[in-house]
Amino acid sequence: QWNAVGNVNQSESKVEVNASDGNEENKELSAGPYMNLDIGHYHLIVDYSTDEKNNFVSFRSRRACGDTETKLDKFEKRAVVDFEVRERISDFEIVINYCGKGNLTINSLKVVTSKIYRFYVFLLAAIVLLIVEMVLYYKKNQIKMKFEHFILLIGFLLALLPLLEEGVYVGDDYVYHLCRIESLKANFVNGDFITKIHGRLADTYGYGTGFFYSDFFLIIPAILCYLGVSLQAAYKFLLLSILVGMLFVSYYTLNKFLKDKQISATLAVLLANSHYVILNLYGRTALGEALGYVFLILIAAGLYNLVKEHFSSPYLLVLGFCGVVLSHTISTVFAIVIAVIVCFIYIRTIFREKLFFKLITSAIATLLLTAWYWGP
Repeated sequence: QWNAVGNVNQSESKVEVNASDGNEENKELSAGPYMNLDIGHYHLIVDYSTDEKNNFVSFRSRRACGDTETKLDKFEKRAVVDFEVRERISDFEIVINYCGKGNLTINSLKVVTSKIYRFYVFLLAAIVLLIVEMVLYYKKNQIKMKFEHFILLIGFLLALLPLLEEGVYVGDDYVYHLCRIESLKANFVNGDFITKIHGRLADTYGYGTGFFYSDFFLIIPAILCYLGVSLQAAYKFLLLSILVGMLFVSYYTLNKFLKDKQISATLAVLLANSHYVILNLYGRTALGEALGYVFLILIAAGLYNLVKEHFSSPYLLVLGFCGVVLSHTISTVFAIVIAVIVCFIYIRTIFREKLFFKLITSAIATLLLTAWYWGP
């Protein structure tokens, strides 16, 4: 049953509202009576048609939290609102905000259970199985668990804790990155797999964010959303991937410098849980900078390999620079400046050991591997 003010036509299957009464003012339609919902994560799915861009769908409840308002895009036919219920409620109400212009038809409304908890269960099961497999491996081979492995496991669990909480920390660029993931998913659905313009952004006029920030590391979250995982769960998976990458790349790089696995593991855990990293991920929500930080550490390992290990592993620099180029443009500039300074300081070593050709080859490989992003 719909409760509304204005020119509303209601049938059993749909509701239509328009401005034919000449009163072009915002109108609110609320679907009632109230719904009862148990604890869980839900999707509110709205099938509609409209010829205006300023209509919205939202919900009201004292105990439900999520996206407070979602635009009913005139170029789309369906909108999905994610929300959580943290205790059983009986006051859930769906609200449609009509802008007062043009036509708006609501064809159907559905509230369905999200797959986020299935995703969490799968993730936790995978982690438990991994730990069990490690224990059985050490037991079978009569190997005592090394201290550095224990420290890294503790660091991983510490990084995981904030992501197991209900909801997500909303930082400065949180909405922007969610819009990028959602828009990338929409591009995939439309068959646009190498995209730089996000058609869902900038009020559906499209925005060329892909020219300045690569979407490479958003592909997996976008695919997860396409498969039915909620946007919030896909975003959390991205955060977890960044933290795990930072943890192990830091350990690898520090061990190259310090030659001490236990100290390297301890410092890697401290780095992955440092104030700077936490602020980037949960405060500023600077995902590009956080990703770039992971690859800056890998570049440090590559530069060390260049000047101290006869450039035996050129792939470290190639992977590091490819990653930072596809993560964060400003970090790329910093990385290039640092690499040039290091090469200038050790220029005699580079030419004496005939490493210049290998260095140039690595640079060309990096440019070719990332050309799809920075090229025209």
